[in-house]
Amino acid sequence: MYKLRAFCTLTAVLMLLAIVGCTSSGTSVSSSSPTPQRAVVVSGGNGGGTTIFLPSEDNSHVIVMSTSGTKVCPDCQAAALKYFQTGELEAKCPTCGATRTPVMLMLPTPSHD
Repeated sequence: MYKLRAFCTLTAVLMLLAIVGCTSSGTSVSSSSPTPQRAVVVSGGNGGGTTIFLPSEDNSHVIVMSTSGTKVCPDCQAAALKYFQTGELEAKCPTCGATRTPVMLMLPTPSHD
């Protein structure tokens, strides 16, 4: 069970890196000032899938990415929004039983040379 959870979490983080970390070929990257990107990875629960929540630019709602066929738990979605607004996250969902994991990625910011 632990290996499956670790695999799902790793897969979700790699999906997040692929989506958020893509840059155009004409953009140079500066490694001096990385930009933090927060996310909440929700795995397991009643549906057994993986969902990634990203904050909106103004922190008023979350952007949802999930594996095919995964139902999004409204309580997990609300908890992710609360995490982005306050930094507090309950690790286990009392409604669906999923594990919630906060993730912080440090992505390089594009240089405007």
